[in-house]
Amino acid sequence: MTRRLLAVGLHLAVFAMLSPCAAWAQARPKTDREKRLEEVQAIKTLTVAEARAIVQEFRGGSLPLNSLQAPSADVADALSAYDGTLSLNGVATLDDAVSSALAKTKGPLTLEGLTALTSVPLARKLASQAIEVDLSRIAAVGAEIADALSAARGRLVMSGLRSLDSPALAKKLAAGEDVALRSLTKLTPEVARALVSEKNYLYLNGITQLNKDVAAELGRHVGLLDLDLLEPCEAGVVEELAKCKGPLDLGVTTLTRSEAQAIARHEGIVTLARLATAQPDVLAELREHKDMLYLTGLTQIGVPEAESLAGCKGVIYLTGVTAMDQEAAVALAKHRGSGGSCLVLNASLSVSPVAPVLSKNGRIAFGSHLFR
Repeated sequence: MTRRLLAVGLHLAVFAMLSPCAAWAQARPKTDREKRLEEVQAIKTLTVAEARAIVQEFRGGSLPLNSLQAPSADVADALSAYDGTLSLNGVATLDDAVSSALAKTKGPLTLEGLTALTSVPLARKLASQAIEVDLSRIAAVGAEIADALSAARGRLVMSGLRSLDSPALAKKLAAGEDVALRSLTKLTPEVARALVSEKNYLYLNGITQLNKDVAAELGRHVGLLDLDLLEPCEAGVVEELAKCKGPLDLGVTTLTRSEAQAIARHEGIVTLARLATAQPDVLAELREHKDMLYLTGLTQIGVPEAESLAGCKGVIYLTGVTAMDQEAAVALAKHRGSGGSCLVLNASLSVSPVAPVLSKNGRIAFGSHLFR
């Protein structure tokens, strides 16, 4: 979370510095080279002769042919002679002949719009490049392609994968700082074991169900683990996931007391944004959590819930609660935590009829969660 805030701040600072430069760039006349690059980027079809000519024209630099969608095998063969970076990011599908031709490309090749990859030689070509290979639109790959890509020299991005059966490919994908596999719908224990690491952010936002064996592997992860669409699972799953070291985001809509106890023991920030209701005994267990706990899915709190939350050990966000009766407010205002413990309520409650009661407690704050 801190990293996200820093990134936003840095982005704004850079934007402020670059704005005058951007305005100057827009105001000055375009050079002939820039005009030519715009023409090249708009090219939708090429003959073999045109391809050969453009390869010579842009030798040693970059050739962005991102509007070219269906080059013939002969055109691909002509383009493969290019010794700079060849970008064909508008190409979605390739037949065997075109794939074979592009596999021989001399310089770096990018195919960011590709939706399927079946050519092993082309996969090996992409893997051999010392640049980031972005294949985010590919939903699945065969075993041979997975083996080839797992040997990629540079960073490999495949965020569109819906299935992942290769532990070797999973291990390569996990080498990145942020591993976003938001379309993945299932995991085997072997793949889960390959994905966990001691440094990355692991986003598995497409997973709705896990068994205990997979959860046990994910519980070894050190870093953010995001399963914000996870539904109620078999017994033991939440307990295993709570063993991970780092921020934990779970999409569960119900919690048992045993699961709440495991979450309370978790060492790191926990987000339970889809938990809309919880029994007082469950909240009493969650109260023991010593870091930040986001219960932003709760929209109503009565006296029993308020009594269970008062005395929390960490910081609990209850910013989904926009109304509260006087009795619940009095119960919540009895919060007597220690250290940095705090209850964060929706800002609207600061101007509500219960505000005078709540405001008397210095460990009750009003605000909004930036990300939920």
